[in-house]
Amino acid sequence: MGRVWRTTEAGGGKSGAGVGKSPVLASSHPRNTGLATGEDTEELFMDFLQTLLVGSTEELYEGPLSRYNINADAKAAMEELKSCIDGLQPMHKAELVKLLVQVLGGQDDA
Repeated sequence: MGRVWRTTEAGGGKSGAGVGKSPVLASSHPRNTGLATGEDTEELFMDFLQTLLVGSTEELYEGPLSRYNINADAKAAMEELKSCIDGLQPMHKAELVKLLVQVLGGQDDA
């Protein structure tokens, strides 16, 4: 069994694992995503990563994160993370994209 993530809802709510409390953590556990297989979870994660690297935050919310209720703090964190990625040197971002393509293609060599 995988790790159960514990998160706290905004506003002092109860702690516990669940959808909508933290999109990054919640989406990393198959039980929280509602997906049936590890392959589906991997596909969701890879879609999330690809969109994070080359898409916009709006595309993240409309695509891989569309099934989650994302609170304002998580959105702010996602904006900051996306800003960091967008601020990478072009060659570094290109290398990350190449790595993602390699992983998606199931290749072993860099």
